[in-house]
Amino acid sequence: MSSETCERIKREVIAESNRIRTNPKAYIPILEEYLKNFDGNLLTLPGKNEILETEEGPRAYKEAIEFLKNQKPINIIEYDEEASKVAQDYSKFLSNSKEDQVEDESQIEQRVEKYLEYDYSISENIDFGGSTGIEVIVNLLVDDGVKNRTHRDNLFSDKYEYYGVGVFEHPEYDYCTVIDYFGDIIAYKDPEKNKIFQAKKANKKPNKNKKYFPLTKKGLPNLAFKKNQNMYNKNSINSFIKKAEIENQDSSSAKTSDKKTVSEFEGIDEINNNDNPFYDDPDAPEGCIKRKIKHKKKKYPKKTLITTIKTYILEDGSEETVTIDEVIFD
Repeated sequence: MSSETCERIKREVIAESNRIRTNPKAYIPILEEYLKNFDGNLLTLPGKNEILETEEGPRAYKEAIEFLKNQKPINIIEYDEEASKVAQDYSKFLSNSKEDQVEDESQIEQRVEKYLEYDYSISENIDFGGSTGIEVIVNLLVDDGVKNRTHRDNLFSDKYEYYGVGVFEHPEYDYCTVIDYFGDIIAYKDPEKNKIFQAKKANKKPNKNKKYFPLTKKGLPNLAFKKNQNMYNKNSINSFIKKAEIENQDSSSAKTSDKKTVSEFEGIDEINNNDNPFYDDPDAPEGCIKRKIKHKKKKYPKKTLITTIKTYILEDGSEETVTIDEVIFD
């Protein structure tokens, strides 16, 4: 392993990220090749002698193929070097940290604000173990073991205009890849780079399809953060998936051993209306006939983490889910 390998993976992920957006069906034969290499739930990676134990087996790959058959091409998103520095810092953090150590919201903001100012929203996909760009994208696309396929949602979301990629050598999984997606980038912190960026931005056509996340109660859009993690172990069959708050992300920031007081509240609101009452909801997809909203609140010293999980029921019976984390400082 070397830094050159990490750079190669990074270049490939950059290329594959927009390849799958503009030509989703190109990944169908790739997934079909994966399907040929299953023995029960054990998968031999194509072209390698590595055997992985999957959680869902071939079913998840078949489901991904059906998804791609119906997924229309969407717009490309712009690769950004400063955004990649944000992603690189976190891939390094994860590679050098203990297995159960993750960033809290203040650390996330510090990591981002070191390089840029962003607006509206940020999402994050994390992959452990992928050694090529295609492997990384396949892992996020299939989303084995992730009920709501949240990583796949990020791959095909039209809410973001910029993205960055970071890859770092990992002591257990070989490689850790982080992809950070930004709704908009306002400015770079580096003055000279910012001059060039602003001139380029002035000539950029706006994305009319972009949907904006709501502001927090204190009017801080930069704190709206949707985070997804795909813990992926390619070295050990018996510990293939390290689940790290894949669905609700509701326990990683709370450590009972540090004696901090944590209180939780959950509530569910349900709205049924076939007249599409969700015109004021920027996350509501077209054809939405029903919406379920689940709220979770965690109280920490000097701040509160509010998680909102929106589940939309569409006319065809399918579901789409959006998860939003908001931090309110006391």
